[in-house]
Amino acid sequence: MSHPAPLVSVICLCHNQARFVRRALDSVLAQTYAPVELLVVDDASTDGSPAVIQRFLAENPSVKAFFLDKNWGNCRAFNHALGQARGAFILDLAADDVLLPERVARQVAGFQTVASQVGVLFHNARLIDENGDSLGTYFPVDERGRSRVLVPEGDVFAALLHYRPVCSPTMLIRRDVLDELGGYDETLAYEDFDFWMRSSRKWLYAYQDEVLTEKRVRSNSLGGRLYQFRNDLLPSAFLVCQKADALVRTPDERAALDFRLRYFVRQCWYTGHFEIAGAFAELLPKTDRLTRLVLLACRWWVPVHSAYGQYRRWKRFWRGY
Repeated sequence: MSHPAPLVSVICLCHNQARFVRRALDSVLAQTYAPVELLVVDDASTDGSPAVIQRFLAENPSVKAFFLDKNWGNCRAFNHALGQARGAFILDLAADDVLLPERVARQVAGFQTVASQVGVLFHNARLIDENGDSLGTYFPVDERGRSRVLVPEGDVFAALLHYRPVCSPTMLIRRDVLDELGGYDETLAYEDFDFWMRSSRKWLYAYQDEVLTEKRVRSNSLGGRLYQFRNDLLPSAFLVCQKADALVRTPDERAALDFRLRYFVRQCWYTGHFEIAGAFAELLPKTDRLTRLVLLACRWWVPVHSAYGQYRRWKRFWRGY
């Protein structure tokens, strides 16, 4: 007796992505898999995105859409749609990314071959620029399109603490995972780091070695914002690190968290978040020399460009002797 195919809910979040949102939505309808439900949330866009979405809805009335009057941010906007979603699997789609036609079919099939403890399935992605031109792949590939690097799977908690071995737009998530976590943490400015920490502590991750998504790389993307002066991401990162500090179990996990904490201390200096650099450092069992120097610069509110300028002046001075 065959079981009906599980419903997949695609939640597309849009904020000022009028140029890209139509292609993202069309890529959902172009999936070879059924059943798929599409839920679109416009998070108070001001660039014409609502009009683009309205035209799409006129052609596809079965799509659910939510137009927010005020900007709620990714986490709260996603949770709003999640509360209306009916799928056994959830796909979080940014309005500037693109699903390749086989994406959902391949991932649902993949879930049938992995252990029940696997809560997240992810894969490689093609990186594209704002014009849709290829920039390569998230994981470098060989001539057969297979990853040249070993991608961590299973218990990936330590790996996710240390670096980014998961390309967020490629994740398909069991609904049970999000329900158990209570969705995304709405107190945060961004979702992926916190979701990785909380989900990977309880669930396994599995990797599919194929390219099924196009991830758009933009100048104002999340990764770029982390380097902006006084950005809103580092305070959220600190809250996630506090959670991770309570979740670590092994020496390897502790070392991975300490690596991440030292990185965030430096980021606080680079971006002018002097006041929270010390908060990150307090989570460290001990600090190295570089971290202590950075903390000293933050304590005295010395901007990184000023410190570099002073270093160059000292260097020129000592060369004169």
